[in-house]
Amino acid sequence: MLSFILASDNSLGTLNYSFTNLSSEQTDQHIHMAPSGQAIKDIEVIGNLQNWLWDLAPGGIYKTKQEMLDALFADIFFVNIHTANHSHGEISAMLKYDDTITPPETNELTASDVDRDIIRFLNQSTFGATPETYQALRAQISVDGSNRIQIYNQWMDDQISLTPNSMLELTQAVLEHFPEEASSSVKRDAFWNLAVHGKDQLRQRVASTFDTTGNLTAVVKAILLDQEARNPNALKSTTFGKIKEPILQMSAILRLLDAASQISLGSQNDSQSGSQSSGLNLSFSDGFEEQASLLRLGDFNIGQRALGADSVFNFYSPDYTPAGELSSNSLVAPELQLFTESQLYSIINQHYKLVYSGLVRGNSNKFSVNTKAQLTVKLKYDDLKAVWDGTTGSNQDKTAALFDYLDFYLLAGQLKANDNHQIKDIMINAIADLNEADRYKLLIYSVNTNPEFIIQK
Repeated sequence: MLSFILASDNSLGTLNYSFTNLSSEQTDQHIHMAPSGQAIKDIEVIGNLQNWLWDLAPGGIYKTKQEMLDALFADIFFVNIHTANHSHGEISAMLKYDDTITPPETNELTASDVDRDIIRFLNQSTFGATPETYQALRAQISVDGSNRIQIYNQWMDDQISLTPNSMLELTQAVLEHFPEEASSSVKRDAFWNLAVHGKDQLRQRVASTFDTTGNLTAVVKAILLDQEARNPNALKSTTFGKIKEPILQMSAILRLLDAASQISLGSQNDSQSGSQSSGLNLSFSDGFEEQASLLRLGDFNIGQRALGADSVFNFYSPDYTPAGELSSNSLVAPELQLFTESQLYSIINQHYKLVYSGLVRGNSNKFSVNTKAQLTVKLKYDDLKAVWDGTTGSNQDKTAALFDYLDFYLLAGQLKANDNHQIKDIMINAIADLNEADRYKLLIYSVNTNPEFIIQK
């Protein structure tokens, strides 16, 4: 019997086989390619194999890992057992791809694995995880996560059954308050309100990606509940993941830290801001979270425009691989084909502006009774302050708790899962003794620009 189980990220696999009744003593065993019989990998041990790791490093005529993978899926490789009587091989077995085989069950999950998977699921299915959405799922999922797929499935059904928020309805309502502005710009502003404050997060995420015909619920479930998507070990892989879209980087921060202007979508003002303006009194504001406010962000330079593309050349090749470490490891990174050094710094600058001064469409106040200050969208630090005040110990201990909080919700605990203490230690030393406002701002900005935050796993 023989099996080769490939890891979900295609980085390596485990080879298992057993054999008996050889005609003479075994002398060697290799992985060969057909039909030439050239050996491409020496199996350094003799006898039956159990969970023998093969990293698919290039061998024989294959110069890259991708070529090795292509040959593997083309059923070219076979294992050959050599004996004293049969130096060219006494028995052999082909490695044939079979997509009907059910992968083995994953190992038992720890409570931390389940917590991180909940955050990954929310970041994959919405515009960003929040403590409220995490707690709602965590309360229903068992400690070992044995029922989590069932709960995720029900959550998606519940999301789809919510009363839909209409972008057209919201756009038309906001136009009443900004009648002289082009409807296209108001439509893009409406997107941010739906992405940040809408209760029907899954529907809005799907609507921005797919057409509205066909059984999209089944399509989305198949993607989000796939075993590869739900494998908690993906966080520890160095080759699994994708560049997170700039809009999703921004929306995750806006959602987690309750980004708001001083103008409510309902009738209540932002009491903390001391705003004297009235809310918009939208009749359908119950489709949004209670703290929802007007977000007049418009277009800002993050390399991606809500509901629009700057040109028809806004696509990339699925097999693109940039030169350097990714290419040498035969990995692809399609999104990086449009990602330039200039764009990276533009995104970082926009995050800096959001954190330190807030964001607002430049001329919004010209077409409104509201001031620019009232329209400016800023982050709130209430939850971070609660973490700081609720943590005992030194300032370093409190700062560590803040870092873990953002790591958990924005990176699904990726840094902690991988024991990456270097960034955390640097941040603790840099901000532990700063005043309150500077502490939160520098921490958020530093996490926003962290390479792990830019990668979604």
